[in-house]
Amino acid sequence: MNPGGAEQDGRVPVTVVVVSYQSASSIGETLESIGRCRAEGLVRCVVVDNNSTDGTQELVRRRAPWARLIEGEHNVGFARGCNVGLDTVATPYTLFLNPDACIEPDALRTLLVFLADRPEVGAVGPATICRPAGQGEVLQLTGALPTPRSILPGRVARALGEAPARPIVPGDPAFETGWICGAVLLARTTLLKSLGGFDPRFFLYWEETDLCLRIRHAGFAVCAVPGAVAHHRVGVSSRDDPYKINGCIASHYYASRRLYMLKHYPWSIATLAELVEWVWLLGAGMLDVARGRGPARLRTRLQAQLFALPAADRVQATGGPAVRDGHA
Repeated sequence: MNPGGAEQDGRVPVTVVVVSYQSASSIGETLESIGRCRAEGLVRCVVVDNNSTDGTQELVRRRAPWARLIEGEHNVGFARGCNVGLDTVATPYTLFLNPDACIEPDALRTLLVFLADRPEVGAVGPATICRPAGQGEVLQLTGALPTPRSILPGRVARALGEAPARPIVPGDPAFETGWICGAVLLARTTLLKSLGGFDPRFFLYWEETDLCLRIRHAGFAVCAVPGAVAHHRVGVSSRDDPYKINGCIASHYYASRRLYMLKHYPWSIATLAELVEWVWLLGAGMLDVARGRGPARLRTRLQAQLFALPAADRVQATGGPAVRDGHA
């Protein structure tokens, strides 16, 4: 495949779908990287804005007049926003890109060539260098699809055969994996549409894990391609929250995890695993207090009720943005 051939024959291989919410401080860099890809004939772009009030829409119109801007009336969540964008896509491939992530033309070409050469692969992700606020650079993780065992404390999960996540190291050989982060995810458009896109019940987090599982169930592989490198400024759009888990807003994270587990595993097993985790965290939190470390781990878990699910009728965020944050 020669992705650059789009320049000669007018065919553009990729539509970039960006879902934004209060993203004025970060989306400029994202649009610049998309613009460089567009200049080389690789992409079209659609920005779905979830009713930002910080000037995001005005910035998109000013900095990227070539992008299609869809202005939402509510914050409908990341999954629904992506689906709104996906409905407009007519190119062979769709790239979901966070409004605080960037990918350059060479990296995008590497992903495209990989997909074109391997029809058995449905979705790919690059090695992503993440820059969480206030921290140094870390590498995006990937791994086997989560199971109820993965909810359990680390030592217990490993003893039961749960494989730990691994970083996607730039330059390593490509490899098949269970899931890839939705901050930078390239997939076949026809496959995405045949699956109905993301499950809209996920307001924020775990939606890409669910999508990757459904891609695998459809008979396609999911791969990490470390030869392509992207960058992600983690947490730029999220609220200032001292109680996060892996960079994610805890209340959304735990509710979406519960939905994922109930969707793919028996209620009894998913519920028992979550209960065991809660009891362990309660004990660990009390031990932390006794050792003078403070109850941060327990407080993080208490941001979401036990067995909570995403609100079925949620169309407006109550505690954070509907853009994809987190690096693990």
